[in-house]
Amino acid sequence: PQQPEQRRPAELQVYPDRAEWLVRDVLAWKQNLPKGQAMDSPPFDCEVPGVGTLHGLMLRFYPGGGVHARAEDTCSLYLVHPFDMPWAKYELAIGNCVQGPFDPIFGGSDDFCSLAASLTEDETGQPAVCLGVRFLPAQLP
Repeated sequence: PQQPEQRRPAELQVYPDRAEWLVRDVLAWKQNLPKGQAMDSPPFDCEVPGVGTLHGLMLRFYPGGGVHARAEDTCSLYLVHPFDMPWAKYELAIGNCVQGPFDPIFGGSDDFCSLAASLTEDETGQPAVCLGVRFLPAQLP
C-alpha cells in the first residue's frame, strides 16, 4: 500500500481564489505527530482578486494542535507564504469550521477548532479532514 506522504499531492485541489487539501488517515497523523508538529500541503499558487497570483503557498496543519494550543482536541492551521507576499486577506477552514480573516502578519490560529468535530470520511470510509484557504477580494481604500 502507498504511504500517506506519497498520496498527498493528489489530494490538493486549487481553484481560482482558493485551495482545498484532503488529509487522509488523519487520526494516524495525529497519533504520529505530537502537539507542535505539523504536516505541509504540496506548494501551490493562487489567484487573489485585485492582487494577482501568489506563488509558493502551503497549508501547514497541526493535527495535534500548535505549540500554544490550549484545548485538548484542538488542531491548528496556518497559511505558509513567501516573506514578500503582497497584502491579502484570507479565511482558513478545517472541515466546516471557518476562521479569519487572516493576513500575511497573522497567518492562522493554534486554537482553531476541534479535530473530532471536523472529521469526515474519504471514499473508503476512513477518517479524513478537508483543509482550505479562500482569499478575499482586495479592499479599495
